[in-house]
Order: sequence, then structure tokens, then C-alpha cells
Amino acid sequence: MSLCKLKRIKIYDTSATKINFKVPHFDDPGFMKRLFGILPSLSSHSLIFTGDLNCVMVPVMDRSDSQVRALSSMSRSIAEFMSSNGCVDPWRFYNPQAKNVDAKILAKVLAFCLENILPKIISEEQTGFIRGRQLFF
Repeated sequence: MSLCKLKRIKIYDTSATKINFKVPHFDDPGFMKRLFGILPSLSSHSLIFTGDLNCVMVPVMDRSDSQVRALSSMSRSIAEFMSSNGCVDPWRFYNPQAKNVDAKILAKVLAFCLENILPKIISEEQTGFIRGRQLFF
């Protein structure tokens, strides 16, 4: 099932089309072609593209798979659309130092979830990186 909301908005006197969507959980490049087909002309509007792509756009950054895989058909159709229309991912474009931010956030969430478990499974002699244990006395 896919959900899509299309809304025309104005930001500081600039017309924009905001599209928020959730795409199928399977590789369906036809869905993306239909989605791009309903967009108004980008010559008169900026595009704000948000949502759950359910596909990997940068395989090298995909930490859920140990192998780097090729782009899926759906990912390729999104990448082609972005390239041909001059679209950028503003977060990664304007914050290149935050390139691996997704992995860093995941690591912090995992560390938070393990915070209560680690002191029980790590030796008392291990003092670093465990809350309440001191490196120096």
C-alpha cells in the first residue's frame, strides 16, 4: 500500500509543491514514474520531497546489509528524477561532515538501549565507557 499527499505551499513568496509519501515495500519503479507524472511543472514550483522511500538511495551508507548492493530499480528512478531536475538532499549537500549521521544516530540509540545491560556483562575492571565507573581514582 502506498500513501501520497501533494500540497502546494508558499515559502517567502516562493511557490513550492510539497509531496509526502510512503512507497510500497517492494521494488516498483512504476510507482515512482506514476508519482513523478502527477507533479506540476517544476519550472514554476520548487519541490519539497519527503517521506519513506523504503529503498536504499546510498548503498555504501546502508548499515543494515554487510554487502554493498547495486541500486534497486526504484532507487534508480528516484536518482534519475533528482539528477534530471537538479534536486539535492539538502541535509547531506549542506552538511557533508554529517555524511554518516544515520549510522551515528543508530549507534547512539543502541548505546542508550544497552546502557543498563553493559555494567552487568562487562568486567568490573573495565572502567571506560560505562556510566558510574571512573577512569582515574
